[in-house]
Amino acid sequence: MIENPMLKVDQLSFSFQHKQLFESLSFELKPGDILHLKGPNGCGKSTLLSILAGLRKPSSGQVRIKSSAANSIEARSFIEYLPPEKSGLFLKMTARQNLSFWSSLKDRQSATGEIDRCLRNWGLGSAFIKYFPTQRFSTGMKRRLALARISLSQSPCFLLDEPLNGLDEEGVHLFKNMLEQHRNNGGSAIVVSHESQILKTLFTDQLTLHL
Repeated sequence: MIENPMLKVDQLSFSFQHKQLFESLSFELKPGDILHLKGPNGCGKSTLLSILAGLRKPSSGQVRIKSSAANSIEARSFIEYLPPEKSGLFLKMTARQNLSFWSSLKDRQSATGEIDRCLRNWGLGSAFIKYFPTQRFSTGMKRRLALARISLSQSPCFLLDEPLNGLDEEGVHLFKNMLEQHRNNGGSAIVVSHESQILKTLFTDQLTLHL
């Protein structure tokens, strides 16, 4: 039986200041799919993810979530988005406060125990990490916390822009475990990453889309 697509992109185009970044782009994402979005700098990869996340409007075309045209409210409940640099963290907050805040935005009141387990799973379980502001974290620790936020959301579709930035070998392994569990639960992901060889090693059955 053929799986119905979780996300369908139909004839999507985007131009900015008279420059066409992509045109008539169409693809589908089914449960369990990991799609590696590739292309040179400036080709529109991050722009495409922001459109899929409902943060930017395309010049033309449609993004459909299951059977309906996506809007910002649907995208918020269906999609979890990791931006390429800032990680979506509040630097004055602790790791625990960050996860609690983002859970509340997704209408999920995660218990402290659930949040602490998530932090431990990402190697962020020490007292320093839980109680000190995130601005004191290293780059790799901030990226781990951002990925912990993604994993805690339980959203069906992950949009991950350069998720491997700053991760050490252990962090890459934890990232692999997160996506494997997500796929096993019927989720899917679109990943922008210049670490093509690492990503190919982690997921040999990944799909690839070149912009």
